[in-house]
Amino acid sequence: GGAEMSQAMTTTEIVEKIDSAEVSSDLSRTEDFATVAVDLADAAMISKAFLQSQDLRKGSINISFKEVSAKKNLPLIAAHNSQPLFIIMKKAMAESDNLIMDSFMMEVLMRLDPTIREWQEISQVIAKWAENRFHMDMRKIVVGDGAGASRYNQLTPLHIVTLLEKIYQDPNFYPLFYQTMVVPGDVNGSLEKRLLDLKGRVAAKTGTHRSSTGLSGYVTSKDGDVLIFSIMPNGFFDEGKVVYKKPYRQLEDQIVQRLAEES
Repeated sequence: GGAEMSQAMTTTEIVEKIDSAEVSSDLSRTEDFATVAVDLADAAMISKAFLQSQDLRKGSINISFKEVSAKKNLPLIAAHNSQPLFIIMKKAMAESDNLIMDSFMMEVLMRLDPTIREWQEISQVIAKWAENRFHMDMRKIVVGDGAGASRYNQLTPLHIVTLLEKIYQDPNFYPLFYQTMVVPGDVNGSLEKRLLDLKGRVAAKTGTHRSSTGLSGYVTSKDGDVLIFSIMPNGFFDEGKVVYKKPYRQLEDQIVQRLAEES
């Protein structure tokens, strides 16, 4: 789920825990307000914690919480729906939001296997899904998280290309998936300033880690053919500075530009 809260930044604290959340703020402050977007696993829980953190008794307001069964058909007081999943995914892909991607992955996995509780269990579940859905050989693939940030992830560019090819061949899945990918010039996107001469011909996803970078996706050639690519430079010297990744990202762009010239 998701929520937006407007609070004075200097007096707001958000602490994320595995099974609980704490939110504290000072509602009496009115200056320096900003909107903070927070990804929530349990919106009801964090709303309760937020209200409980307020000293509303000064305003003669008392709040109590009691769990009730939905079978009693109680009237709905208020409801808030997050943005459509497509919009959330497009934003997460463009901004490389690891929290959203991890949350999305765990939600999907729990629907595939309600007994799953730990990231260590996901490879087996994903392997079974990919084998059934796309008939992929997952024996040499290890998936450690949903965002690709884990060092335990083990896969090659060929694995990525194979998956993208299977998606491309699925007429029901591909159009929607394509629209969630990052395109050159997207404001605040990871390709905002890259491959600008290929607007409308490239849809991809970037990847960044210490001593590694990556770019995978689709590019349309001069003849209108859709070509699939996955480029993963890695093992280079990196002190955590973007400057060290720059030549490798330039290489990625040059490869994609070369593919676009294919006829």
